[in-house]
Amino acid sequence: MKIFTLAELLNLRNTPLHLASANGYQEVVKILLANGAKPTAINSQGLNCLDLAIENDRTEIGLQIIRSKFWEKALENREFDGHTPMKRLIEKLPIVASAVMDRCITYTGDIGDYNEAQIVFNFSYLETPPCQIRYKDPGNDFLAASSILSYNRIKLMKHPLIWAYRYHKWRSILRYFYYGGCFINLVLLLTICIPVGLNISDYYEALRNQTGNSAARTVAVTQYSEAVYTRNIITFSAVIFNTFINLIKLLLKPRKVIAQITTFILENGIELIALFYCIPFQRPTTNFKVQLGALIVFLSIINFLARLKR
Repeated sequence: MKIFTLAELLNLRNTPLHLASANGYQEVVKILLANGAKPTAINSQGLNCLDLAIENDRTEIGLQIIRSKFWEKALENREFDGHTPMKRLIEKLPIVASAVMDRCITYTGDIGDYNEAQIVFNFSYLETPPCQIRYKDPGNDFLAASSILSYNRIKLMKHPLIWAYRYHKWRSILRYFYYGGCFINLVLLLTICIPVGLNISDYYEALRNQTGNSAARTVAVTQYSEAVYTRNIITFSAVIFNTFINLIKLLLKPRKVIAQITTFILENGIELIALFYCIPFQRPTTNFKVQLGALIVFLSIINFLARLKR
């Protein structure tokens, strides 16, 4: 245990509750809270008693504070790094984070005409509500669900509060983003696969009109050059548009792109192959180009299905 001098205590502005929380003295914390110690008091570093328990990995102290009647006040502090303690609870003390979620679920009595019991979910600690406009700082980027995924907190992800939160978000707005993204991806898939597929179809139609097996390796669909030219432009435009979207993703969310680097490499690989396929636009369809087109269609469908899964 570290011993502080009176001068150090005054300089750090640590209260007895701060020291007890940091050093894991459960009974002292219980007595101090019962006798009016302020859980909202912060020291010179902007930490309250719950923050100090988190920083020192004091799970039992954290549980004690959350189970007390002061738990909401302890979770209000944002002075340390712009985030509420909930973010660090998910990262360092997931058991305490689960206790917070338990307290965010309220079971009401029989109400209404049909005397049905209701469950009230409090999502205020999972993200900063839009009405709290004074919080214009890094805390606005905090989403509990994202932190839970980042730190692989499987038990927290299965918590009823998180299930309710995800369902609420899905019903309110996320489903529109999801289906909108699926529609855009489907359009991109079709603008690549349909022109390539038509080129392949025209090639085999011309091949059937040839006589002799020797034509199979040398035939070029020159009679469809104008159509091939137009289709190659369509494919090229779709590839450039998709490349532009991927570039924006890389600039805005580099960490997310790095986390999904395999998918990013696959998408860019498909785009490079597609560019090689359609440039120059007037290139006639050959056996090699047919095989390359079949590969593009196959990989594009695989990538589309992978996006649906994500």
